Amino acid sequence: MVKKRRSIHEEVLDRVLIGSRRRCCLCYESGNDEVREGAVVQIQADLPESEANTEANLVFLCQEHRSELDARRISPQRLREAKAGLYRSLREGRVRIGGDLAGAPSPYEQHVFALLGAELRKWFNGQVTIHEDGSCPDVSFSADISVAGIHIWLVADARYVERNIGLNDLKAFAGVVRQLKANKGIFVTNMGFSESAVEFAGEEGIALAIINPEDRELKPGVISDAVAHIRRAEPARKP
Repeated sequence: MVKKRRSIHEEVLDRVLIGSRRRCCLCYESGNDEVREGAVVQIQADLPESEANTEANLVFLCQEHRSELDARRISPQRLREAKAGLYRSLREGRVRIGGDLAGAPSPYEQHVFALLGAELRKWFNGQVTIHEDGSCPDVSFSADISVAGIHIWLVADARYVERNIGLNDLKAFAGVVRQLKANKGIFVTNMGFSESAVEFAGEEGIALAIINPEDRELKPGVISDAVAHIRRAEPARKP
């Protein structure tokens, strides 16, 4: 009788998805650094139960490369090397996200975060601490809000793109919000969002906003929508 393996723990799964930014390491090795549809799989399936579903033995792969792995056309050694290469590039800011290199905030991100920070301070009478200095490595912008004895931790992402933001982009961001235990996430772009992305954001309680580079102030409703349904989960961890 074949022993059924345990499912991957949710926290470990989130760490792999965040660590890879939903990039398939084998696609990246071939020059494709786009967010992909795929799954977290075991690099080496014949390890003991205590090692099989650890972060070290897990990797995010696109559907095509997952099929190749299942057919044993990809060796564990090659997969580990490709994973290490992707993670190294992410740490060094050499992976493109929405057309911009990951790492330091782009001019568009800086513009968006300046507007968000100014509006948050206005809304909460200055009782806000803004973080844009990399103190929280998983997001470029976060804000600690203290009002009426309640602490709210808000995180945001901004993408300047030439297409609508899709479901995969929102799933990657939602994973970051969950992993950080933030109370609220805001995703900003200059274009728009696909129908499936909008539906998913509603389910996850993520606020969506469109801000153009020429905008000098936020459109009405951006902050009110963001704080209308604060995630009531575990206490937020400060960066």
